[in-house]
Amino acid sequence: MVIASKLHSAARLLRSPGGPWEVGGAVRRNWHQWQIRRHHGRPFVWQAPSLGEFVCIPGSTTSEHLFISRERYEEAELIWCRQWLREGDVFLDVGANIGQFSAALAPFVGEHGRIIAVEPSPPTFNHLMTTIRTLGLKNVFAECACVNDSSGRVNFMQARADTSDVMASMRVNGESGDFEEIEVSAVTIDDLLQKHTADGCCALVKIDIEGAEPLVLKAAGSLLRGRSMPMFVVEVHKAALANYGLTPADVFAAFPQDQFELFHVHRSTSDLTPRFLYGVIYPLSDPETHKWPWYSNLLAVPKFGVFSERRHQIIPARCTGA
Repeated sequence: MVIASKLHSAARLLRSPGGPWEVGGAVRRNWHQWQIRRHHGRPFVWQAPSLGEFVCIPGSTTSEHLFISRERYEEAELIWCRQWLREGDVFLDVGANIGQFSAALAPFVGEHGRIIAVEPSPPTFNHLMTTIRTLGLKNVFAECACVNDSSGRVNFMQARADTSDVMASMRVNGESGDFEEIEVSAVTIDDLLQKHTADGCCALVKIDIEGAEPLVLKAAGSLLRGRSMPMFVVEVHKAALANYGLTPADVFAAFPQDQFELFHVHRSTSDLTPRFLYGVIYPLSDPETHKWPWYSNLLAVPKFGVFSERRHQIIPARCTGA
């Protein structure tokens, strides 16, 4: 019955516009799903587009999606990060999820560098640890904590579904799913850097925490001032920001244009304009009037400080003019 159903679906797809391409895509997805089942719930290593060597973790929504879809995960941003980092650097991955950025960038900080990967949701943190152990990432140090504007304890919302590792935040839209409230440890960026003795050597920060980015940036004084300003990659998600009563303006306010050169990458296919292509890095000359899509990434490159000379390695080679 299963084979007959698959053949019927293939015949229907062949009759549709672009049928052979759709059939090919369906065959690949089915093949990848079978490979997941073949491993009987055990994680396995595969070569992921844009990420490099990565782990498929059966039961992880994000991990299975990446393996089945073979999506090129935030490729433009990762290229910049790889060009930016050097041996011995510290990379702070705030909202590490299952470790996509941490795994992709671990080779570029080298054995003398460090990655501090922070993930507050306990189930997702377990997936992150699976990634670290399976790939043998000895330079990645994981913290199960919520990065916030103050340290202590904080209420945190996570999806009830055991397989979900994408729907979790301090504040969520009640219509977006079924959540349970738990209490987790909270820590500021400055406290994290002090704990890991990384003051002054943190060259890159990625922040993807479902709308709480401006809160974290307010308490990141040691990184946003002085001679050790890193490059930032920060998610700008309008709906998630709205849960906190915030807007994209609250994100880019942390990055004065006399100190940072700003760029953006549209990541919402439903909000593209003819001027901006999906997944391409563009200069952000006027963030206040920019038509922000549903969600995007903001890249802030320091103009001054110990890391600023690296900007010449990435901007001419990888930026598309607006």
